[in-house]
Amino acid sequence: MRLTLVPKGTGRSAVPAVGTRVTGSSQDGVLSDPSWRGGASAEAEPWVLTYHGFDPAQEGTREALCTLANGYLGTRGAASECKADAVHYPGTYLAGVYNRQQTTLDGQTLTDEHMVNAPNWLPLRFALPGGEWLAPGSSELVDYRQQLYLRRGILTRHMRFCDANGRMLQVVSERLVSQRTRHLVALRTTFQAEEWSGPLRVRSSLDGGVVNGNVAALAQLGNRHLRTVRTDVIAADTVMLEVVTTQSQITIAMAARTRAYVENDTIAPPTHPLEEPDEIGLELELELRPGVAVSVEKIVAVASSRDRAISTPALAVTAWAARAARFGELLANHERAWAELWHRFGVRVRAGERARTALNLNTFHVLQTVAPSPDIDAGLPARGLSGEGYGGHVFWDEIFVYPLLTLRRPDLTRSVLLYRYRRLGEAQAAARAAGLAGAMFPWQSGSDGRDETPSQLFNVRAGSWMPDNSRRQRHVGLAIAYSTIQYVEASDDWIYLAEIGMELVVEIVRCFASMAVHDPATDRFDIAGVMGPDEFHDGYPDQPGSGVRNNAYTNILLAWILKRTTALLSRLDRHDDGRTRRRLRVHGSELDQWNTISRRLRVPFHSDGVISQFDGYADLAELDWPGLPGPLQQPRPARPHSGRGGRQPQ
Repeated sequence: MRLTLVPKGTGRSAVPAVGTRVTGSSQDGVLSDPSWRGGASAEAEPWVLTYHGFDPAQEGTREALCTLANGYLGTRGAASECKADAVHYPGTYLAGVYNRQQTTLDGQTLTDEHMVNAPNWLPLRFALPGGEWLAPGSSELVDYRQQLYLRRGILTRHMRFCDANGRMLQVVSERLVSQRTRHLVALRTTFQAEEWSGPLRVRSSLDGGVVNGNVAALAQLGNRHLRTVRTDVIAADTVMLEVVTTQSQITIAMAARTRAYVENDTIAPPTHPLEEPDEIGLELELELRPGVAVSVEKIVAVASSRDRAISTPALAVTAWAARAARFGELLANHERAWAELWHRFGVRVRAGERARTALNLNTFHVLQTVAPSPDIDAGLPARGLSGEGYGGHVFWDEIFVYPLLTLRRPDLTRSVLLYRYRRLGEAQAAARAAGLAGAMFPWQSGSDGRDETPSQLFNVRAGSWMPDNSRRQRHVGLAIAYSTIQYVEASDDWIYLAEIGMELVVEIVRCFASMAVHDPATDRFDIAGVMGPDEFHDGYPDQPGSGVRNNAYTNILLAWILKRTTALLSRLDRHDDGRTRRRLRVHGSELDQWNTISRRLRVPFHSDGVISQFDGYADLAELDWPGLPGPLQQPRPARPHSGRGGRQPQ
């Protein structure tokens, strides 16, 4: 038995019974909800999200939306002053870094793989003399404004604190995850006293004592994926932390260089090292005067043992941190890199402010998630690099991302498709185990491409366990084949097709062709035992969990891919004189079979000529909407609503 969170994008606790059909939309009016972006206002056109005031109830959503990433790593928009608690969740994730964990629960041993919450590089805390550490949510906070600049890839926070002695402190925090130098992240915090003078204690550290605790539905699982290997002060202004994942044995190292400045001049405040279990840092004592801004720059280098062209992660980050530029130069280079991306991907539309903001925000997060080069072996996780939802697994969502990339930066599409090709062997093994030909890609993929889909999930709304049969969503393979074909046709990259793409497509086609069963009575082919993209119907009332017959999406897409595969093989023959066809052992009889299946796949229709979801869908009873709990009842289409299900992982 395995556990998982509420399945991707469905609010699975509201799953209709397998013997019902659903009409109407539960998402009508979602853009009319003022909280859809965590209560932010859009300023400077739809390019800046601004949050006025600190709201603990919205903090999780804001942290996710304000994630900064560069395809190599991502960091949630959590306050650098706070550790993980009921309000804050600082999370950092390295693309493609997973770890397996075993948990004994109710006498059963559960094994799950998750994207790892890496050491927290953010911690930078400060306190006035004799006072506690100041942070958002503390009683001393009198003003708070947070802004995400989409054009620049920058997160800023403006805060004012006033202690019991009336001392007012201005704090401005600026954060970046470099788009130009992808192993560097940086934080600049500027302090200014208002009408008082005195010391300010500042603590900068790296924290390896983190866990995976971002998803409530996984709370019963073991969550400690890191073991601290080394903490060290490697220079007067630099500390280093090295950890290793407990099962996958991936080493992660971080080196943090912390320096203080007044205007452009370096200062040398009294500093002493700080060492705690799993944490290493420096504590500085700044001297503040009215009207004089003092900045603390924290530049952090990050590496893992999965990186290329390094000796060890520890040696790499030590060198990178030592020679890293100051924050201002890093920022300028970072902004130029984002300007180049927006030049390619920015779109102007005649629409309302919300629609334009949504377009920019979603494009921003897609660009942050995509692996920038084939050296990074990572797919496109359903939650990107913003949190631990869905285990950080890769689903079929990539089919919606590739069109954005392919027409502007086809090299990015090619890089991400390599994630699937490298796991072709595992998909072939899965097909053989199921008695099928070719390659069967999993619904949920992680480190090595095996199926990470759990067999059970914990329904956080109902507070009970339920079967998870979503591994029957075989259409993920079709999404991979479709995206490969679209990439080749858009880019004319025949070298890629010959060396990689054609093998990927052919093996997927072989799998689905072996799933198609001929019905002599009607001379049609049927595909049974699958789930469609609705993620709801996993079987019929008398056979729950066994899948459905002839899902229209699956069959129609397969028919299209079969025809396009045959056409591409024919065109490729003219490029390489049939070498690829011979290497893949595609014979004329197999092509004839694919051609026949493509023309004879059964597609179900309703009596009025509308395509049905699958065989027998029209015979299912309508879901008893009035009998559902209030929040789950079908909304009236004319009335906008919040669009929220239960509390999703943030």
